[in-house]
Amino acid sequence: MPKDIVVQVRQANVILRTLASAAWPDALGDRKFSEPIRASINKEMRAAFRKIKAVSPILKEENLLLAGPRDCYENRSAMSEKPRERRAEDEGGDYRLVDKTREMILTLTPDARNGLARALLLLTHPASKWIATIAIQEEIVYPMAEVVGCMRMIAEETGENKNEIVKIAFDEDAADEKDAKKEPHLVP
Repeated sequence: MPKDIVVQVRQANVILRTLASAAWPDALGDRKFSEPIRASINKEMRAAFRKIKAVSPILKEENLLLAGPRDCYENRSAMSEKPRERRAEDEGGDYRLVDKTREMILTLTPDARNGLARALLLLTHPASKWIATIAIQEEIVYPMAEVVGCMRMIAEETGENKNEIVKIAFDEDAADEKDAKKEPHLVP
């Protein structure tokens, strides 16, 4: 049964770019995935990509990796007499996102929702080559994971819920004078 979720355009852009460039890996941490499993997961991720594309006219019409309504973007080339030089890595072309917090509705099938959750996992898993920065995780990924309903899965898969955090030993915690002169260090 399809489920509607509300996300910000900037969140959809991060996920769209992840879905456009990622494929499920052979292994993630200690877990290994067979070819049929990876193919099935990639199919779910493609379903999520198609759902974002369905509500993204610039992506559909101009094949630029921009999610959401056209009016969230400013066309820089239309505002200038001289178009700026296009860079190969510039997936947005001459467009600039001006309404980052604008909300959009994604209607997700179960497969698309699974694909979206798996993309979010790729952005948070320490062993993933697609892991996002802390700022992106904090501002984009985790809020979106709450909306999708996959926070528990991410915590389980990343080991976040195991409480295996390495503590830092600071000078003021040192047992003796010799230890106090050392730099802060990690202790298990």
